[in-house]
Amino acid sequence: MKFRFILFITIFFLSTKAYSEIAVNYDYAVFYGSEGAYIELYYSYPDVSYTLHYDTLLETYFGGLDFALRIDSGGTQVSVANWEARFQHKRDTNAYTPQDFYGIERIPILVGNYKAEIVVTDMYVRDRHSVNTFDIVVLERPSGLGLSSIEVANNIIYKKADDRNNYPEVFYKNQYYVYPNPLREISSDTPTLYLYSEIYNAQSSSPEGVDISYKISDAKNVPVVEYSKHKQALGDAIVETVSFPLDAVQSGVYTVEMICYNKTDTVRSECKFYLINNNIDEQERVYYTEDEAFALSEFAVFSSERVDLEFEQFKVLASKEEVSSWEKLSDTKAKQRFLYRFWLERNPDPSNPYNKALADYRDRVKYAITYFSYSGGDNGWKSDRGKVYIKHGDPSHKEQSPSDPRTRAYEIWSYNTEGGATFCFIDVSGMNNYRLVHSNLPGYVQNYNWRNMLTSTANSQE
Repeated sequence: MKFRFILFITIFFLSTKAYSEIAVNYDYAVFYGSEGAYIELYYSYPDVSYTLHYDTLLETYFGGLDFALRIDSGGTQVSVANWEARFQHKRDTNAYTPQDFYGIERIPILVGNYKAEIVVTDMYVRDRHSVNTFDIVVLERPSGLGLSSIEVANNIIYKKADDRNNYPEVFYKNQYYVYPNPLREISSDTPTLYLYSEIYNAQSSSPEGVDISYKISDAKNVPVVEYSKHKQALGDAIVETVSFPLDAVQSGVYTVEMICYNKTDTVRSECKFYLINNNIDEQERVYYTEDEAFALSEFAVFSSERVDLEFEQFKVLASKEEVSSWEKLSDTKAKQRFLYRFWLERNPDPSNPYNKALADYRDRVKYAITYFSYSGGDNGWKSDRGKVYIKHGDPSHKEQSPSDPRTRAYEIWSYNTEGGATFCFIDVSGMNNYRLVHSNLPGYVQNYNWRNMLTSTANSQE
């Protein structure tokens, strides 16, 4: 058992998902070390999450939570981690201030797409627990200039050589104490955004150094902060930290984009955060007409090439009527408005300018390009596997079989949703362009004798 928690600051946080009143918040970032990729899992919870046990002999309150993390890939368990967090306090109910606890777990992981589940259980009342599930995507480390995830922190403190302050070592890395912010919420009298990231292959790819630019945009994609800098490449793996004061920025949802580039490579990473700035009075809510809302949207500035690409990438989501309507359009402005309405109808919260459905599907397109492209192109979203992934997401179970001299490679994707949908793909050309040859889901090709196509002498179906 690992005992990892630290008392940090007193802030009120909202729970991401909780049962039985146990409120735990999570976030993660992907980094790369000498032995491969690893994730840092950040979590926080208020001490009121515990059921307290009072020891009359010690005159002390005790509490604790058990954490159990399971990471699966295609239905196969690939990682397990268990740890506990204990609490004790000689609580004076007249003077005690509720506290929030923060923790971190570092977990080695291979490149891939994963499902993670965390179960948190009260040590003293075992039927009190919370369950949280989320996706983890770990991409291949680039051979050229590379960039980690962006970690949003509550504070970042540089460790000086003569520093004798008692900072928690669990948050120490690369000469910095990085206090995690699992909720990505900035809320204080002096709101400041702290960011930590790592740049890889810096010196070998650009001995003269790298250029870095940051852009913070609001929910309507309007930049509110922009900043650029040049950074020396003192080694292949270098650390980048930065802080932005947000005193003059309105409360809301924001996206920070980091771009790192040299003469040959450009890499980027982005993440969202939430700002609560009590220094600025909330303005009255502004109601926009559809024309005004469209003019403020990202679609209003798309080029003719961009609107066509956007629709082609998400065409698998469209109904026949929507496809028919799109094909009748020729004017770019009309196509821009079509895309605006297309995603407005799919926004789970139309009152929120940030459309989670759109963000999720764009992530799926990026994943398809990374893992399903073939013949040296960025065409993974056009492939049969890419189209199925974009529409249905990650399968509950994936069976993969490599090729041999007599048999073609194939994959079978199974989903627990939609009545148990199954998709069968064969690499008919041997070029990693797997073709969909059978599905039990209506609307897709059906060939219950598809296994006859596995032999290398069988006729392929294009």
